[in-house]
Amino acid sequence: MEIMEIIVDIIKEPEKTIDEDFWAEYAKAYFDYEKMEKMERIKEFEKAYEEMEDKDSFNGQYLEVLITQLKSEI
Repeated sequence: MEIMEIIVDIIKEPEKTIDEDFWAEYAKAYFDYEKMEKMERIKEFEKAYEEMEDKDSFNGQYLEVLITQLKSEI
């Protein structure tokens, strides 16, 4: 019986360690922060775009591209 118990213990997957949980939470927090930063930039760019008189100008088109790119990254 003891041999059987040893084999079962070896086959069991190791439990997550505290370090794995820490790094998973760290990565999630980092990506959440990056998403939040991009959303803030989108708001700023959209506000600037709405306030522009000539939306067909180079600056207007550039803001449109920036907004579209940031939205695709989120």
